[in-house]
Amino acid sequence: MLALDEGTTPACMLPIIDLRKHIRGRGAYGGRGGLKTALFAKQAIRLAVMLMHTRTPLHFICARQYQTSIRDSVFTELVTAIERLQVGRYFKITRNTLSTRNDRIRFVFLGLHDNPQSIKSYANIRIMWIEEAEYVHREAWDLLIRTVRMPGSEIWATWNPESPESPVYEYFVKNPRPGWVAVKTGWRDNPWFSHTALAAEREWDSRHLSPERYAWIWEGEFKRQSEDMVFPDRVEFDDVRGMERRPDTEYLFGVDWGFSEDPTVLTRSLIKDNILYVDYAAYGYRVPNTALAELFRSVPGSDRWPLYADSSRPETIHYMQQQGFNIRAAKKWPGSVEDGISHLRGYDRIVADQQLQELRREFALYSYKKDRYTGAVLPVIVDAHNHGLDALRYSLDGRIRKTGFGWLV
Repeated sequence: MLALDEGTTPACMLPIIDLRKHIRGRGAYGGRGGLKTALFAKQAIRLAVMLMHTRTPLHFICARQYQTSIRDSVFTELVTAIERLQVGRYFKITRNTLSTRNDRIRFVFLGLHDNPQSIKSYANIRIMWIEEAEYVHREAWDLLIRTVRMPGSEIWATWNPESPESPVYEYFVKNPRPGWVAVKTGWRDNPWFSHTALAAEREWDSRHLSPERYAWIWEGEFKRQSEDMVFPDRVEFDDVRGMERRPDTEYLFGVDWGFSEDPTVLTRSLIKDNILYVDYAAYGYRVPNTALAELFRSVPGSDRWPLYADSSRPETIHYMQQQGFNIRAAKKWPGSVEDGISHLRGYDRIVADQQLQELRREFALYSYKKDRYTGAVLPVIVDAHNHGLDALRYSLDGRIRKTGFGWLV
């Protein structure tokens, strides 16, 4: 086995990258400069050399939520690790593939967003390494946990934290699954940090970035607030279901239909003293039409109050009407998303129930696009992390004004 260069490895990382013992889940998280990805790449190559004479061919899956090309993956980190460990004689490297020379260990690079089910097509998965694991959805996590099950198999995760409600943080840190361990590492733990170009970047950021953004990027703190967030300071989480209600309380229901990996979401809310309270949000993944009624009825009152739904699925709306639901299509127009956001930001506060973790994640990640070259925030909303928020907008049908100026928010 190739020896680990312990003198140049952060002490906090040593327990998590020790290959001499089996650990079902190995995780490392924190800010920039902590060597998370580089060290996991080195250990993946070391392990491949150790196992290259195995009788059974093995797969090392390197996955992330979004991957449009091999350049988005950890491919470059793995090739760099091969060079630094001086083990190139053991590997075959092309522009898009990596394996040991005898093909007993093959590295596979996947994007989970487009086709998470593709994991099932690979037998004998020894390592599943999830990079940027913060963005991997709970459904994908559940799938890969069930799929990576051969004896001795391990799940690795590296990520920069954004929300304490993310599945990866829950599984590794907050409520770790059996045999799953994670460590936090950062630039202070990197013995070589002062000799890297990142040192000058960190110094500049410490003087020019907001405290919240600096803490997220460099100290590995959660993403508290950012100039590109759509709802940076309007949302709170509390025991909304415990509120006292009047007999004449008016409930608002909205529906966003799921497609492929996206969930169908039903929200329930109410307005009091210019505060929008959200007490229920039911998320269902890959729900067939025959099971929609059950999902809807998990939200109290959905079978009695009017429901406003995404108009893009008229056939599903018609089906649910036949099931006895008072459901109709919400109005849309050019700029209706922006006008809806402007309306939501017009409330003094939005208070969601503390149990609504999926909705909490959406509020934290819903953002405006940034210019890829300048970093400037653009008046264009990223079409992601928005299924519960879209349902919330639809529930306000009739209250949102068609201004034509929604894009200015």
